[in-house]
Amino acid sequence: MTKSNRKHKRLIIIIPILVFLAIMFSIVWLINKKNDAANNLPVVMAHRGYFVNAVENTLGSLEAAAALNPDYVELDVVESADGELFVIHDNNLKRLAVLDKNIREMSKDEVKAVVLKQNGFESNISTLNEFIDKAIELDQNLNVEIKIYGNESKDYVANVVSLLSHKNVEKKYLIQSLDWDTVLKVNELAPEISAGYIAMKNDFDINNKGIDFISIPSYDIAKVLLSHIDVTNKPIYIWTIDDEESIEKVFSQGADGVITNTCDEAIQIRDQLKLTGLLI
Repeated sequence: MTKSNRKHKRLIIIIPILVFLAIMFSIVWLINKKNDAANNLPVVMAHRGYFVNAVENTLGSLEAAAALNPDYVELDVVESADGELFVIHDNNLKRLAVLDKNIREMSKDEVKAVVLKQNGFESNISTLNEFIDKAIELDQNLNVEIKIYGNESKDYVANVVSLLSHKNVEKKYLIQSLDWDTVLKVNELAPEISAGYIAMKNDFDINNKGIDFISIPSYDIAKVLLSHIDVTNKPIYIWTIDDEESIEKVFSQGADGVITNTCDEAIQIRDQLKLTGLLI
């Protein structure tokens, strides 16, 4: 056999081996990519529950959201004049009760008597205690936003933290706030609670040890942080984001989660991206 024939024979043997190895490498890479995506899935948070068939921030919206299995239900807390913690977004009741009164100036009994109306549905305002009890019953995690409207009691933040601890959910639930000092206070009182800052701009210390995650109101603001995700290991959640194209965009760009009024659609989009291995 000539030297040329021996070389040709070796190539016939080597080329299929190289092709086989290349195929196996590609398969392993795709499997690992999909496994990474599955292990680091962005979370979906139902904004004020799911209030298509209920009033926002009520037990009805909590139950409706829990049926869709989001990772968290986001809710808002306001303190009454006598220190009760109520689940509602607005301090003033004009929008949902056509009542020009502020919860901060009302007693617990007065707030409990109010009837909220939205989307053709009616509901009373629940206390945070009642809301957590229902969430525990539904096995639904919560993201509790502490609203600061002014003149809150000195124990307000501590009372929220204490309630979560008393219910044994402090390691499962999140707390967030627009107020920087409130977030730092939560972390000081209970480091085991994941406390997040709702940032309207990028002008804050993202690496402050008192902040465990960041909630950003739009992709346009968040994209600067997402493009430098190596600077911090803190989760970045984007709110309130509802249309399919935007949800898919922020997921594919590396957001750690969304707070949305359409949690059912967000879950479907996330699951589809998981199947294709496109989550990063």
